[in-house]
Amino acid sequence: MFVEIIDNDDDYNRTGTDLVSEACHSTFAPFLTGLCNATFHASSLPTSEKHALVSDRLKKSTLHPTDLNSYRPISQLS
Repeated sequence: MFVEIIDNDDDYNRTGTDLVSEACHSTFAPFLTGLCNATFHASSLPTSEKHALVSDRLKKSTLHPTDLNSYRPISQLS
């Protein structure tokens, strides 16, 4: 599915595509295609791909910092 999209994409096939992109296409396309198609089919990400660093931020500076309801969780996905 994605290999066909990449192969038919005019921007990808434009003049001046670097050699790294061309070499990586044949190496990574099957892996990425399988991962994406499995994700779409399962409607979820594999557990190994679900990582986030969660930190807390005070919602407003006027709120009391010892009250846990004063904070908002911020997820940094990796």
